[in-house]
Amino acid sequence: LRDFGLFCYNRGLDNNGNLCCGCSEHSLKSCMDAKGLVNKLLLMEMKERVNQLSKLSSFDLLIAISKFVKQQYVNILGTDESNIEVLYNPISNGVISNLSKEEARKLLNLPKDKKIVLFVGSLTEKKGAHLIPKIAEKLKDHLFVTIGDGVLKKLFLKNKQNNVIYLGYLPISKVKDYYRASDILLVP
Repeated sequence: LRDFGLFCYNRGLDNNGNLCCGCSEHSLKSCMDAKGLVNKLLLMEMKERVNQLSKLSSFDLLIAISKFVKQQYVNILGTDESNIEVLYNPISNGVISNLSKEEARKLLNLPKDKKIVLFVGSLTEKKGAHLIPKIAEKLKDHLFVTIGDGVLKKLFLKNKQNNVIYLGYLPISKVKDYYRASDILLVP
């Protein structure tokens, strides 16, 4: 499993865009404004997803993409911690351009003389995207390139910082040159 978005119809956010406390009858009401029959149907669906996923505990080994997801397997599925290995997402060679850093920066019109910090992902608090402008404010000599889409998109569209570039969603065929051109991959 990639993450626990399978449990949540709203990707772990309440209707204000904040992280919720987890799936329950109460949080379904607050995160989706679900009431009455709709709330009961969503709760039944959530429980069915958990039941289907509970079959995972019969496997000899589970692989989680982070310590957080590993803990969720333990907490939600009741899986024995010793049966779970953490394997962080790697970046394969096919995702990074074959160009040199200098060639990639020239192609992308990025400065040669600045440290470039790259963020690629969902623009959500859960992914830490809200921290990018704050970090950029403290590191004005770095250029922050932000690629992605999500609920915090407006934060980046309104941003007036000279050292933050927002590119929106890009296909991997375009992103690979940004990976090569960057000095730092930001994963807050």
